[in-house]
Parts: sequence; C-alpha cells; structure tokens
Amino acid sequence: MAPLPPPAAPGAKLQLWELSSLATARALVDKLLIHCLRDSGLRRFFAECSLPRLKRTQTERLLGALRSARDIEVALSGGTVDADAAVSLPVLGKLREANLDSMREHLVSALLELLAERGKALGRRQGEAVVALLLRTDPTLVLGLLPSEQSREGSRSPSPAKEPSATPPHRDVLGAKLAPLQVPTTRRMQALACATVSYLPFLVLALYVWCTIRIRRSWPLFLLYPLYAQLFGRDGTSVAPWPALRRNWLLRGCAAYFPAALFKADPTRTWDASRAYLIGYHPHGVCGCGAALAFGTDVLGWREKFSGLEVRLATVIMRVRLPLVWELLARMGWIPTDSASLARALQPGHAVAVNVGGREEFLDHLPGQCILTLRARRDFFRTALRSGAMLVPSFGFGENELFSRADEMPAPMRQLQGWLETRLGVSLPLFNGRSPLTYNLGPMPHRQRLTVVVGAPLQVERCDGEPLEAQVDALQKAYFAALRGLFERWRPQCEPESSTQLVII
Repeated sequence: MAPLPPPAAPGAKLQLWELSSLATARALVDKLLIHCLRDSGLRRFFAECSLPRLKRTQTERLLGALRSARDIEVALSGGTVDADAAVSLPVLGKLREANLDSMREHLVSALLELLAERGKALGRRQGEAVVALLLRTDPTLVLGLLPSEQSREGSRSPSPAKEPSATPPHRDVLGAKLAPLQVPTTRRMQALACATVSYLPFLVLALYVWCTIRIRRSWPLFLLYPLYAQLFGRDGTSVAPWPALRRNWLLRGCAAYFPAALFKADPTRTWDASRAYLIGYHPHGVCGCGAALAFGTDVLGWREKFSGLEVRLATVIMRVRLPLVWELLARMGWIPTDSASLARALQPGHAVAVNVGGREEFLDHLPGQCILTLRARRDFFRTALRSGAMLVPSFGFGENELFSRADEMPAPMRQLQGWLETRLGVSLPLFNGRSPLTYNLGPMPHRQRLTVVVGAPLQVERCDGEPLEAQVDALQKAYFAALRGLFERWRPQCEPESSTQLVII
C-alpha cells in the first residue's frame, strides 16, 4: 500500500464538524460504492454481499471516523478509533495492496464530489489531507469498508437447512478404502497433480538409477555427479529462481487440491523493502506442505500480497544433493538451512521462511493441542539477531491434519514404529496419508483445508558480535507472544469448529 501523505488541516474552507453527521456519512457511502462498483479491480469483492447491510456497516464506520477527527489536535496526537476490521476470509484471500490504494483514492473522489455538491470545492490535495486525517484516527478504515462476514450473510435469501451429503461410497479391500469411480473430473485432476508432486522425488531418483544402469556408455557421468555436486556445486542462494517454475500448472493444481490459501494478518501494512525478514512457520507437520506452497512457490499469491519482496524457503532436504531434485528445488528458490546459507539469503528486500520446529512436533501432536517445539530452537533467534532481520511469525492451520500418525494407523504400523524405536533408539515419524485410488493408504496428504497466515514483523536490533543469552531470551519471549496472538486471533476464522490449544515447549 502506498504511503499516506502527511496529515494536515484541510483548510479554512472546510470545518470537520460539517462532515460528522449521519446524513453526510450516508451520502459519502453511496458515492463510494458507485466508484467501487465501477472499478473492475474492486467490483469482485462486492459481488456476493448484501448492499443494504454493507451500507449500514460502512456508514457506522465512516461516522465514527468523522466524529473522531473533528478535533484535529486530538487526532494528530495519536487518538484512534477502537474498531477492528472484520473482513471476510474470501475477500482477504483475493485482496492486494493495489486494491487498498484504489479504495483510498475512491474515498477521496467521493468526498470531493460530495463537497462540490454542497458548494465547497476543494482541491485533490486538500481531499487527500482529509482522508489522511481519517486514516490517522482509524488506521483500518479502508479495510473496514470492504465487505465483512455480516454483509455476506444476507447476500442471498436463507434456504432451508439441508442434511450433510453422505460420504461417497467406497469399497474396503484388506483394510484399504478404495476411492469411488463417480468422482468429478476436477477433483481427479487435483489429486493427480498432488500425487505427481508427492511422488516426484522418488520418480526422479528412479529415473536417475535407471539411466545409470541402462545407458552403458554414460554411466560414469551419472556416478560422477554426486562427487561434482559436493566439491563444485553452488549454494542454493546463488541460483536465481524461475518465476514460471514457481507458478506452473502442476503446483496450482496441488494448491487447489487441499485447498490452500495465504493471508496477510494486516493487509493495510506495507513491509519495508529495504529490510530483510526471517519468517518462522509453524507447525512443522510431516513435510511442511503449507510452507512449501506459501513460500516455496508463488501459487498462493506471495508476490501480490508482499510486493517488492523476494522469498526463499530454507529446508533440510536442500542439504542433501539429490540428483536433479536439488537443481529443480533450487530453481524454485529453495535453500539449505545451515547458518551460512541463511546469512547470505537475508539481504535487504528478501524474506527467508524456515520450518522451525522439526518433525518432533508431528510426533508430539495430541488431540486438542498443537504442541510447538521452539524453546530449544535458539539458533533461529540468534540468526535474526546476527543479521538484524525482522522476525515474522506465521501459522499453517490444518497442517497437522494432513497426515495420520502411527498411533492412528492400523496395529502393524504401530508395531513397526515400536520396533524401530527399540532398535535405533530414536523415534521415527512414521505417517500415512492417501493416494489417488485410496482414502487411507499412501504418501499423499489428505484433502484438508490449509490456511497459512503471516503475522506482523517484529523489530530486531542487529548485534555486532555474538548475541547475548539475555537478548535471545527477550526476542524469544516477544516472538512467542506474537505467535500466540496470531493463533488466537485467526483460529476462530480458519478452524471455527476446533478448540485446539497452542502449547509451546
């Protein structure tokens, strides 16, 4: 969102008390809606809302801002309206920074038209000063003028309650639930895209081994690749991502399979492109599907929601030079998780996302609790202090439900995990998902709604030397508080039927 002009008094021709009436607020809302409905970029947000309800909500919001701005001295000293912008999730999912700029410009135009009809002609600069004053008293005013959940509820006449549709019939064969044949083609294609992405590393490795065995004259080249990769291979941070690869149709189908969505907790706030950002993603889950789609690709709209920032995903798999897989992921912007790679990637105008907790979080997951393993991950906070990067919490609602754990699987799988724990001395995260043909067996994630919410950045002061333990403790405490606030604020919207509690250990 473009920066606001400096708030100034609108001039002697206009007294703010003249605008603080109910009739003025209603007239201003009518003109604003006309401008918004003429704008092709904003018209879609108002397509499924009830205009009478929306007008009432907008009038109340504008009237509160106008009455709070009557006293210019109070407004400029930092007085704000105690209101929250309860915008609906479908609107937030499509919202871009350019849309908020357009809303602000339309508000200025509507104000100037209203004053011109009343014989008070103001220039564009004076109109922008009035709107800037309103935004100073109510920073989320523009966001609050968009359709909310209440305005969407009355968009259509209520229909009688229908019984939930029954689960499609399936056949049980040796405990495997086979998917029915009568499934829409769109869902089949989405499942096929997700299966291709899930099986891709195994397919590439199988192709590599097959070429090594079958192509007799070229097998030395295939065997020399691992040696070359370890000795002369480039770091992932030096590989330029391919935008077309990050937005290909296969990844779009995979995102639609869940479906997955990316939200910015505060759409009205513009992130400073001259700073670096270190994003922590929680919870880890089995493979961090939410982090991979939100930060490792552009199919969820990162570029539109965070304009001017390049994002990289740091993951453990990039520390292993798998043939061809490493090159493919590097071209998508993925980098290793070692401290040297993170330090090189945390440059001004760049954001790096890290799946912090590790797979222990998936093993510790209990019904009714989301357990995050963060207190021992102090290197994550030291990296932010060394680089001076702003620390950003993010949360993936639905991540822990994408796979089933061993204790939720049949008895043979639980026995296998117990045997491995006894033999190896460590707990392996055995998991189970589904496949295109079965509902309860395979490496694919379940079809579960996945919502990734990115919180507000935390200011971090760069340390010249090694960070002190007291500095790490203070930053850790602030990060935990921000993460809890993000979880508590968004859980009712993203998981309305869930009562999961956040536990940080």
